[in-house]
Amino acid sequence: MLLTIIVPVYNVRDYILCCLKSIWSPEVEALYEVILVNDGTSDDSMEVASGFIPTMSNITVVNQENKGLSCARNAGLNLAKGKYVWFVDSDDWLLPEAVSRVIDVVRRCDGVDMIATRLLHHDEATGRESAENFPSMSARTGREYMFVGNLKGASQRYILRRKFLLDNNLRFLPGVYHEDGDFGIRMTYLAQSCYVLPDPVYVYRLRKTGSIMSSRKQKMNTDLVAIYQGLVKFADLHVSREDYWPFRAQAITCLWDTILFSRQQIFTPEFKEFYAKFSRYIHQETGFLLRHSRELTITQLRAAVHFYLFPLAWTKGKRLLRMGLEWFKCR
Repeated sequence: MLLTIIVPVYNVRDYILCCLKSIWSPEVEALYEVILVNDGTSDDSMEVASGFIPTMSNITVVNQENKGLSCARNAGLNLAKGKYVWFVDSDDWLLPEAVSRVIDVVRRCDGVDMIATRLLHHDEATGRESAENFPSMSARTGREYMFVGNLKGASQRYILRRKFLLDNNLRFLPGVYHEDGDFGIRMTYLAQSCYVLPDPVYVYRLRKTGSIMSSRKQKMNTDLVAIYQGLVKFADLHVSREDYWPFRAQAITCLWDTILFSRQQIFTPEFKEFYAKFSRYIHQETGFLLRHSRELTITQLRAAVHFYLFPLAWTKGKRLLRMGLEWFKCR
């Protein structure tokens, strides 16, 4: 078995059929498996899926009570038999022949810890699509991939060697939002070998409603703080002296994202409560980073100066501009 595709399912009745149809590749069905993890979905997603599941001879369905995305992915990983694992979200879909192309890469790059691909972003509201642009396609290790500016959060862009994950005890943190931020940074740094697939094979749906980015909660920000603190501990234990501050520069984006991701919530009492509690900490950690400015890229240095001196300015400015445009349209 060359590949395991793990698909968590939770309240995706409008999307699950599109996802499953895109994954089904009968021409290579003997070479891969699909593990569908029903994470206690409260809608009829599984009933919708059941109409197509019999078509797929290589699918296993796992039912569990709702534990969250991290636990669903971990449950699938525990059962996986493929040499490589691909985490696919059930509201996204794969491009035609994506599975065959990935299996071909797995055959050619057998033994590589991490295969990275660009995501094709699909904006559900507008229908627009745009592929991510990697600064470098030549990375040969996870460390190179991370430090040339390629690192992104979404785990869906990686096809990972299962033994590499198991040997390094790489799992998703349960009970937190933005689990990809923790998993992606740790996994990428530990990957000893890497292959970058030049063309997109995965369509990442930017949903109008119901996604983690469309309805923000205060817990999302406190989780990002906890993830950052965990990454600092990881750096202290596992990151070389040479890489330490560049790694910290990747990790601190978790702190900065508490502000950037808040967007329309930036003026709410909930955000003000969070910021009152953590603003000094964000300022302090950014200051530590700036003391090692020689080890940062220009982009990282510019971001660090911004969040050290004017942390709220960019997000507040964009929100005020949007509010002004909305008011003008209503006139």
